[in-house]
Formats: sequence, C-alpha cells, structure tokens
Amino acid sequence: MNERNFMKMKKFYVVALLLFNCLQGNSQTIQNLGLGTYTLTGNYGNIRKVYTDTIDNILYAGGDFTEAGGKTCWGIAQWNGFEWDSLGAGMKPEISTNSMVSYIGDIVRYKDEIYMTCNFRYIGGKSICGIARWNGIEWNAVGDRFKDSGNNPFAFATAMEVYNNELYVVGDFDSIGTMPSKGIAKWNGQNWTDLSQNFNANCYFDGFYTLKFFNNELYVAGNLNCASPEEPLKKRVGTQWVAVGSGLNGDSWIAKLKVYQNNLYMGGYFFTQGGNPDNSMIYTDGISYFPTNGGVLPAGLRDMFEYNGELYVCGQINYAGFEPIGRIGKWNGTEWLNTNLNIQQPPETAGTAGSFEKYDGKLVIAGSFSQINGTPASNIAMIDFNT
Repeated sequence: MNERNFMKMKKFYVVALLLFNCLQGNSQTIQNLGLGTYTLTGNYGNIRKVYTDTIDNILYAGGDFTEAGGKTCWGIAQWNGFEWDSLGAGMKPEISTNSMVSYIGDIVRYKDEIYMTCNFRYIGGKSICGIARWNGIEWNAVGDRFKDSGNNPFAFATAMEVYNNELYVVGDFDSIGTMPSKGIAKWNGQNWTDLSQNFNANCYFDGFYTLKFFNNELYVAGNLNCASPEEPLKKRVGTQWVAVGSGLNGDSWIAKLKVYQNNLYMGGYFFTQGGNPDNSMIYTDGISYFPTNGGVLPAGLRDMFEYNGELYVCGQINYAGFEPIGRIGKWNGTEWLNTNLNIQQPPETAGTAGSFEKYDGKLVIAGSFSQINGTPASNIAMIDFNT
C-alpha cells in the first residue's frame, strides 16, 4: 500500500471512529461557566434555579451561593455568555453577613422585568418578602408584602407562570397585604387578585408547589394536606377547584408540572407501593393517569425540561425505568433513554442536578456538584450535544 492510499484509509478509520462515538452518545462537550458558584467559605454553593431571558440573552441563576465566577453575588447572578455579574446587592441579609437563603422558588421575565421568588426578607438592601422584581438597576417589591399567619416566618411564592399577560403564582402564604389568599394568586402588573376562593378550607399546601396551564386550564399541585385524603393535583374550572381524578394516593407530593407531547407530566416524590401509577413521574391527559415505565427512583424528581424533542428529568435519582443513571434521565414519550451524563461530587457522595435550561442552543444543567463525567463544573455547566 502506497502512502497516499494509506492516508486515505487512515482518514476513513478516523471518520468511522468519530461516527461510532456519536452513535454511542459520547459526542457531547461539557463546558463550565466561568468557574461556577461558591460560598464565602469556599464550599460549592448550590444553584437551585436557572432561567434564560431570551429577549436579552441572559442566563439567571439563583441559589445558596455568595460568589459566581469569582465575583460577589449574593444568591442571584447573571451570565451574559462570557462572564458572571451580580444583580445589585442581591439577597445579602441585613444582619448576618454569613447567612444565605435556603430556597429559590422561580425566576421569570414579566413586563420587561425579572421576577424572582425566594424565602428572603431582604433583597437589594430593601425589606421585601417572598417575591421581588429587577428592572436592570434595582430590586423592587411586587405590590404588598406576602404574609403567613402560621409558624413559617418566610412567606413566599414557589412557582410562577405567565399566561394571558398576567403573572400567576403559588406558594406558602395566606395573605398578600390585607388580602386573604390561600397560596394562589395572580398579578396584572399593578394589583393582586386572590384565586383561592372555593378551595377546600380543610386543605393546605405544605412543601413544594407548582402550577401550569394545560389545555387553557390552570393546574396547581404540591403536598396537599387535608382533613381527609384528596387528590394533590387540582385544576380551576370557572371559579371552582376540582380534582383531576384518582391518580395519586397516600403521602404524595408533586414538585414539578410540565406539558410534553400534549400531556401534563407531574414529577415529585411518590411510589407504586402506595397505589400510584408509577414512581415519582406520571402524566395525565386531563382525565386519566398513565405510568412512565417504572418512573424514577429513589428520592424524587426536581425538574423536567424539554430539549431537542425529549424530556430531560433530574433530581436525587439513580434509576430511570429501573436502569442506572447519574442523576439525569431522558424520556421520549414511550421509553427511557441513556443520557451518558453522570453528576459527581467528591469525596464520596454523588451530587444532585436540580434545574435545567437552554442557552445558546445548549442544555444547561445546574445543581450541587463539582463534576460531570469527570469534567470540573462548579454547580453549573452547558452540554453541547452537537460537538
């Protein structure tokens, strides 16, 4: 074989090897975003929520951190594609400079401002409770203060959804200013409206909460505690709240709702042993409930996100459809697929993925971890599947 034919043959084998790796799902590139996030003590600062503002092409991250990319960012930071930056003073507390928030609910864009929910009492140096909005310069309150007359001093919203130019919220509060509201309300940019009328007076939300519009109807879910057992998924029909059927039983909570392939998926913490259709992830067409071929195990699902036509899920999960995974699973509507992604956090314990987003066409994964597939990534990374 002459040198020219040898080089042709060598090139063929290289291309074939690259194609084989792509078919095996090993072609993704993992990119750390500017050193990620940390706390004041140098520990890894969890990211609990990421959100992409597609209008300004900014990626927002909220969580238990005080630094992002080496810059001081108290609990909330923004990534412009090149570097991290703070949003004013962020959620720096007024008294204890080492105290941080422990829960980020949600981040969305509404009426040209960035809204964020969290169990904070101060943000941007102002006394604001539960929900705030960022106009690009400073943080401001969203109407009256959220309140909880119970034992929880941190009344706050946990999830938001923009629908018909109004902002819908659910959360752990029983009033907004002087207006009674049992954890469900909407904001039109000027005023709050209570939506909890006709909700069962013997029930209250305890734990995680979520909401989603599906077939033009508002669905809410969480860990619903009632005097007698009730379905933890409700929808609003007119001015009434009705159950969606007998899909979940026992002590079941729902952390996330997601519309995918014309069905409403729900993920959280529930098991078939309690008489439920599947483990921690099922779906409904609005009438009946359906399983997901074994669901996810063992400790519960935190987020669901559609990317390239497939539904990615994450949480403290080691199995999807009874097959081993590294905290991240992928569902195509009929079966579970291998993502070839493995979340890690040294020295012994596995990390956790808790939130997905899409930025610059790539899948963003955030949570509490130090590596993905052995590549250093401090709580946040972008995955390019088209490398």
